[in-house]
Amino acid sequence: MKIVNASFVVRSGWQPYYEQFISEMVARSRQENGNISYDHFKKVDGGNEYVIIEHWADDEALQAHKDSASYKEFWRGIGHYVKSEPTVLVFEH
Repeated sequence: MKIVNASFVVRSGWQPYYEQFISEMVARSRQENGNISYDHFKKVDGGNEYVIIEHWADDEALQAHKDSASYKEFWRGIGHYVKSEPTVLVFEH
């Protein structure tokens, strides 16, 4: 299984727009083949910090996700909302 943790710091005042943007990505990603779970959280006491935690069945499922139109749309749009480049960590389980 592949586990992905992606952390974001959203620009001040942009949280409602970011949350709308990301909710569509989460919904689409949950429907992809090989997705075990895909969740988005606002960090407690984090103000404008968010994290996505993803679980994929294997390398092929994660790669299919990265190749999807939804994923590419996400990376084209995320820069409008965040202060800096998101931090993405990938783990093998």
